[in-house]
Amino acid sequence: MFRPFPGLLAAALLAASAVFASPAAPAAAVTYYVDAAQGNDSAAGTDSAHAWRSLARVNQTTFHAGDQILLKAGSRWSGQLWPKGSGAWGAPITVDRYGDGANPRIDGGGAVADTVRLADQEFWTIRHLEVTNQAPATGTPGANLKDLRGIHVTGTRDRTLHGFVVESVNVHDVTGEVNWIGGDTAGNAPGIHFKMGWDRSKKTGGIVFDSTVANPGAPPTTPTVLDGVTIQNSVIANTSFAGIVVKQYSGDAPGAVATGWGSRTSAGDTRFTPHTNVVIRGNHIASRARPTGATACTSPASSMPWSSRTWCTGPGRQASRPTSPTT
Repeated sequence: MFRPFPGLLAAALLAASAVFASPAAPAAAVTYYVDAAQGNDSAAGTDSAHAWRSLARVNQTTFHAGDQILLKAGSRWSGQLWPKGSGAWGAPITVDRYGDGANPRIDGGGAVADTVRLADQEFWTIRHLEVTNQAPATGTPGANLKDLRGIHVTGTRDRTLHGFVVESVNVHDVTGEVNWIGGDTAGNAPGIHFKMGWDRSKKTGGIVFDSTVANPGAPPTTPTVLDGVTIQNSVIANTSFAGIVVKQYSGDAPGAVATGWGSRTSAGDTRFTPHTNVVIRGNHIASRARPTGATACTSPASSMPWSSRTWCTGPGRQASRPTSPTT
């Protein structure tokens, strides 16, 4: 009778144990602290006594499910916050504050397109921030209006991205350009443009959730869809084009191949692929009287239980939920 050599038997048992071994446990979530005044980017960042100092240190880090990024109350930074990584179901990555005092403030200053940015990421919660993105005024009214946003969540990789919560934030003074879908180009002025089409309009302002494609001339066959978006209990003031925008890509810019994902032509339009499970509630959106005042709250190309108790004040239109690009 054949008897295996002891060494062969041990190797076989080892291989079998590797096949049936339990998967490794996920890494424990970590809380990171950031202090603009007393922090040190060479520190570990994992307790308030050894906090990081700069947004750059945060931006170069890839975070994981359940991690927290806590900014010290009363701190103030200039530039962009763009932390990397994604959370998971039931374990989002959270940006919040710690300590007593005013919400931590981040000023884009018109030098960055997005003061707070997430791109092709999912499962994030953002709370208790003050955010601005105001380009300095010039001698020409409207000349400082640019392609600017306060908080921007976007995707380009033709897949569904899940799980976004923005709550209890104060986004104000964002000098975004005002681009209209239609109209008469005779009315163009610095920072204000008409007849721009769907994709180049309504994409600036306070809080923007949208999607696009890496190559407009050769788009993928399926769109990026943002699923599970909640924007609540926040104040958005003096942000142009809009206060809150949720927008799907359609492919109507010059040189682009039309996709139709964001442009619903009829009730049975099978190409129309809106963002899903979008909730906007408990916010206050305001705009001072000025020539560039525009839509306060717009949610084109999203499938949403429309917002409850969101107030819009100012010269622009009130909260709206168009189902096709018309204005």
